[in-house]
Amino acid sequence: MTRPTLTVPTITPQMAGWDATINTAISALQTFVSGQPYALPLYTVASGAGQLPAAASYQYCLAVVSDATSGKGPVVVSDGTNWRYVSDNSVAL
Repeated sequence: MTRPTLTVPTITPQMAGWDATINTAISALQTFVSGQPYALPLYTVASGAGQLPAAASYQYCLAVVSDATSGKGPVVVSDGTNWRYVSDNSVAL
């Protein structure tokens, strides 16, 4: 799964109604961020299909692992070098 993106409009001084365009973009961003539950991508820690991607490519991103180490919980975060379990900051991968 790729990181979600948001299209940001380009505003120039010559554009008519730029206030409305900015307000529309802000409303879209608010809905994207807080308007609904955010689905975290599901991966595995074990090698093979569905394995967590490189942590360096997803710094500060969250994911869920289906094969978490016992007692660690399923949520991991990338610190830019490793994927770490949110529960105790131990290295997942």
